Amino acid sequence: MALYLTLARPYASALFMVAKESNQLFLWLNILKTLTEFIKNKSVLSLINNPNVPREKVKNILFELLCEKEPEIICDVRKKLGNFLQLLLDRKKLIVSSDIALLYKNLLNDSQGVLEAKAVSAFPLNSFQKKQIKKKLEKRFIRKIKLRTAIDKSLIGGCVIYINNWVIDGSVREILTRLAKSLRGKNL
Repeated sequence: MALYLTLARPYASALFMVAKESNQLFLWLNILKTLTEFIKNKSVLSLINNPNVPREKVKNILFELLCEKEPEIICDVRKKLGNFLQLLLDRKKLIVSSDIALLYKNLLNDSQGVLEAKAVSAFPLNSFQKKQIKKKLEKRFIRKIKLRTAIDKSLIGGCVIYINNWVIDGSVREILTRLAKSLRGKNL
């Protein structure tokens, strides 16, 4: 996975620069998300991997699918999109499109002073709890936070927060694990 991110980084950076110059950052984010969805589709994936199908035909099919799904793609973007798809196909990098999308999204968030966080809890968080978590994270990281939530009943209670390379584990499961280790004499 780290290799794919390394391979994807220059493409994400270059695309971000092009999108920023033309003030189309969010349009390109949507295009990358849609491209990633298409490539996860088994029939599209088999088409891409079929050596008997010319790359130009694959590019045209992907191009048409993207333009159909994203009707706001204007003429200027269509040309860049065609070039981008051709580049990925020629260099056999279409497989890393989901990583390109992820890195592009990170660049977009960085440019706007935003961090994405995921709060996983045993039970659904109410709006007050979400606001409190967001407020504390914004204070700690001095950035605007986009908070997503998920539920994992195995946590028993509390919350685990994932933000960048950080994990803040305040779950009951973690507390019980630490307590058990402490009782066994295995200090952390």
